[in-house]
Amino acid sequence: MKLIAVAFASFVAGFLQGCTGFGAVMIMMMILPFFYPMTDAVGIANSATLAGNFYVAYQYRKHYKIKTVLVPAIISMTVNGIAIMLSVNADKTLVKKAFGIFLVILAIYYLLFNKGKSWSLSMPLRLAMVVGFAITSAFFGIGGPLMAIYFMNTTQSREEYLGSIQFFFLMTSLFNIIFRTATGLLSKEHIIPILIGMIGVIVSGMISKPLVKHMNVKHAEILTYIFVGITGLYNIFF
Repeated sequence: MKLIAVAFASFVAGFLQGCTGFGAVMIMMMILPFFYPMTDAVGIANSATLAGNFYVAYQYRKHYKIKTVLVPAIISMTVNGIAIMLSVNADKTLVKKAFGIFLVILAIYYLLFNKGKSWSLSMPLRLAMVVGFAITSAFFGIGGPLMAIYFMNTTQSREEYLGSIQFFFLMTSLFNIIFRTATGLLSKEHIIPILIGMIGVIVSGMISKPLVKHMNVKHAEILTYIFVGITGLYNIFF
């Protein structure tokens, strides 16, 4: 039953990630905690989406500049390592609900009050989003919506956005996996669910790619912010 849940979650997760640029870990973390302890679920979800991150980043490699992604990735990895160690004994329920409230506020603002196509992010706000991603992804695996907003407002095209955010996730997820393995949070018992998850994410990601070319950019943005709100509500009530 556990492996079936991983397969289903990863397939849906990869499709969403291929269309919106984020959401794979979010979908998996909506399902896996019902079958695995939270720490295990976070590790499996991050590991399973790694191959999908690599696939999409490679597909869009000509549309983004690596140097523009390195700085937020380095900051995120530094904070993430510290946050992972703190997350072991932290009150995850309180942190999760606070994060959910923040995401709902962001979604409401973008869907109802932000009439422009983008928002000029100040450097302090960019830093806050990167740090917020590192902390929330360390505690319960969900941080993608923050970086979706970050890259949606710092890139010039749909292709650049998808390539940039996937390369960012590739680097940060790889670090996350290495760190969790080194500290014993990931072990050989997680290998099979991780492999099943990788296959599901890759296959569904390949299916979603042709659809991206026909998506209206504005509609894609609205869809992204809707999922930001859904993620927030999930974190508040579940």
